[in-house]
Amino acid sequence: MLFAGCATLLGLTEERELAPAGGSSEGGGGGTAPGTGGAGGAADRYADFVVAHGGVAYFRFEDDEGAVAFANAIDSNRAAQKEDGVTQAAGALGLAAKLAGAGNAHVADVFDFAGMAPMSIELWLETPGPASGLQQVLAKRFVNAEGYSVNIDSQHRVTFTRIRNSMSTNVHYLLDEDLDYGRFIHVVATFSEAAGSRLFIDGEQRGEAPSADEVALLGNDEQLEIGGDAGLEFTGLVDEVALYDRELTLDEIQEHFAMVQP
Repeated sequence: MLFAGCATLLGLTEERELAPAGGSSEGGGGGTAPGTGGAGGAADRYADFVVAHGGVAYFRFEDDEGAVAFANAIDSNRAAQKEDGVTQAAGALGLAAKLAGAGNAHVADVFDFAGMAPMSIELWLETPGPASGLQQVLAKRFVNAEGYSVNIDSQHRVTFTRIRNSMSTNVHYLLDEDLDYGRFIHVVATFSEAAGSRLFIDGEQRGEAPSADEVALLGNDEQLEIGGDAGLEFTGLVDEVALYDRELTLDEIQEHFAMVQP
């Protein structure tokens, strides 16, 4: 769990919402392989992309309502356990995880991306409007904030953060109250030792941290959390969460965005 005082290290605060696109995908639960059991079309093409481009985890949130966990379509042994109050609603593709407050879905001790290991985080994000305080969207970090996260900060910025000790890199995108709320936005955060941290919103690069400023992450045994935590409450929808053990290219990101955009 993180304390609210960590907000000064993390720098996050932005929200968005997208209308459902590409039709509903009805599969994806119980460890179903990507590209099978869905409604076809955009949903299957999107899932195939995640696998083909190095996905190590993929949460589609298409599970039956009573399921105790969201299936991981890459590795069925690493499902995301739901907390009370975590439900589902219409998403960017099919269903999305509906999150409120400190509730989250979590996976124990996976996906550290320790040291300078390359990584990408991809998700679709919708929030109803500007909110106060720091909101956690996805994170893998210690209580003292060490690790990585995607958040919405108190200045209403979507932020990708990497922290070790007192050193951190933060890449921000300021949400536009008129354009970015009330719809889903495509969020991709990437890191490589050569390029540093970068943040892409709706297929466009919106920020980067110079590679010289990057920190090597410590391995940690904390949970990977999708959604909020105590002091870092989040309200909104998160869909199609994927983690990669490589840096996605701009062409790949734009291709994926184009599959779902209205």
